[in-house]
Amino acid sequence: MQLSLEDVSFALILKQLIEESFDGIIFAVNAETRKGLIFKEGRLCAVQSNRTDELLGSILISQGQISAEANEASLRRARIERRKQGEILLEQELISPAAIAEALNLQTEKRFGELFGWSQGFVKITPKPRIDKPHLFGSDEFKALVRRLILANCTSTVVIAALSPFAAAKPQPLSDDLPRDTGVNLMEILAQPVHQTLAVSEAGARALLALFCTGALNFEKNRYQDLIDSLSQMLASLENQDPFEVFGLSRHCSDDQLKRAYIKIAKEHHPDVYAYAQDAQVKHLSTEIFAHIQKAYEAVKRIREGKPAEDEVCFDNDEIRQELLFRQANEALRLRDYQKSLDLFRVLTKLSPDNRVYAEAFIKTLYLKWQASKRGSSLEIKLAIKDALTRFPESDQLYLLLGWVFKKEGSNKAIEAFRQAVRINPNNTEARRELRLIEMRGGLKNM
Repeated sequence: MQLSLEDVSFALILKQLIEESFDGIIFAVNAETRKGLIFKEGRLCAVQSNRTDELLGSILISQGQISAEANEASLRRARIERRKQGEILLEQELISPAAIAEALNLQTEKRFGELFGWSQGFVKITPKPRIDKPHLFGSDEFKALVRRLILANCTSTVVIAALSPFAAAKPQPLSDDLPRDTGVNLMEILAQPVHQTLAVSEAGARALLALFCTGALNFEKNRYQDLIDSLSQMLASLENQDPFEVFGLSRHCSDDQLKRAYIKIAKEHHPDVYAYAQDAQVKHLSTEIFAHIQKAYEAVKRIREGKPAEDEVCFDNDEIRQELLFRQANEALRLRDYQKSLDLFRVLTKLSPDNRVYAEAFIKTLYLKWQASKRGSSLEIKLAIKDALTRFPESDQLYLLLGWVFKKEGSNKAIEAFRQAVRINPNNTEARRELRLIEMRGGLKNM
C-alpha cells in the first residue's frame, strides 16, 4: 500500500501502525531523501536513511567525539571487515560505549523524527510476518518518543491538516492518567473543541496530535455541534444588539407591539425548546439566550418609562456584578443545578483569576457534578486542582478536594492529600475526619 504524504500525515500513518501492532517494512521517499523503517508489533526495530548527515560518523563529528580523519579510517576498516563502524571505534578506544549509545539514539531520532515534518512524498507500507529484529524501545518508551518527535518536528501545516477533520470535536481522554510530557495545560485543550485550540494555540494543537497518535485520547464530535454553533452565533448577536433590536422594534413601538414581539421570541427561544438535545452546552447557551431576551425586555420597558436600562444602573461596578454572580452560583448549587452553578463560577474565575474563593468553589462544584452524574472521569477535576494549586498553593480546600478524588479512585494518594490539607490548616475538620476514618478502617481498601 502506498500513501501520499500530501493526503495523510506520517503521524496519522504511524498511529494506525501502532494500533494494528504492525509487522513489516516502511519505505518513505521525499525528493532525494529515502528512509526505510522496520516495525514489529507496532514498534520501531530499525531505521535507515540515505542522508549523509544522519550517518553515525557525521553525528559523532558534530558532537566533537571524533575527528573527520578518524571517521574516514574507521569507515574504511568497517567496509573491509564488514563490521559496524561503532565496533571499530570502540575497539580503537576512540570513544566510550556511553558516547556510542548516545550517538545511536540521536541517529535514530534524527532519521525517524524528520518524517513527522514531511508534507510531500510518499510512504509505502509492506507487511511482513515474523520480523526477527528486537525492538529499539519499550511500548511506553516508544510512544513517549513519538510524542516528543511530533512536538519537535510537525509543522503547523501538517498539524492543521491532520486535525482539521476533527475540528468540531472535543478531545476525549482514554484514561485518567494522561501523559504529562506535552508541555501544555491539558485542562485547557481538553475543555474546548479542536478548532478553538487550532485557532489560539499552536503548541496545544501539536500536543493534541501527539496524544491522539499515541492512543492517549480520541475525538468525539458532538452530534449537536451544528445547534451549538447556531446558538453561539445567536448569543453573540444578542450581546451586541440594542434592546429594541432584539425584538425588531423601533423606539416608537406601542406596548402591544412590544408584548407580541416579546411573547413570540420568548416562545421560540425558551430553553425547553432545546430540551431534546440533553446537552450541557446547549442548555447553557439556550439559558443565556433566554436571559438576554428577558434582560432586553426589561430594558425596553425601563427606557419607555424614562428610566435608565438595567446595565447602566447595576453593572458599572465589577465588584457588584461579581457578588451577584456569586449569589446566583451558590443558589444554583443549593438547587443542585450543577451545570448552571459551574458555568457561573467559571465566569467568576475568568473575571477574577486571583480570587481563591472563586477557584475553590468552581472546583468543588466540578467535583459535586461528577459525583452526582456518575459520568465522566476524574481527570478534569485533578487537572483543575493542579492548575489552581499553582496559584493558591496554601489552599487547604484544594487539597481536601484532591483527597476526595483520590479516595473515590481508591488511591492511597488520598492520605497525603488530606494530610497536606491539615498541615496547611490544622482546623480543617473535614480533612481530619477523613484521616480518622481511614485510620479506623485500616486503609482505603477497607472503606
